[in-house]
Amino acid sequence: MNRFLNVGIIQQKIIYDTTENLKYIEEKVNALMSGYHKPELIVGVEGGIGYFTSQPIPGTITNYLCNIAKKNTEFTLFQVQCMK
Repeated sequence: MNRFLNVGIIQQKIIYDTTENLKYIEEKVNALMSGYHKPELIVGVEGGIGYFTSQPIPGTITNYLCNIAKKNTEFTLFQVQCMK
């Protein structure tokens, strides 16, 4: 079977402002999805949301990330986050 998985990777600087981190993730997802090769999986860096943000799962941040994914139904957004 000749099948390829197109993967997008978001590299970012982590700052204390969770809102800015989420805004950056959304901007980069939109940029990746506007390209010719649309990724089916997008991977973010560990702590991309912010190491300083503790949220339940599901919660407001997971809902935000789900809304980004729903706008672009061709891919799965996977954000690596460390657990405390």
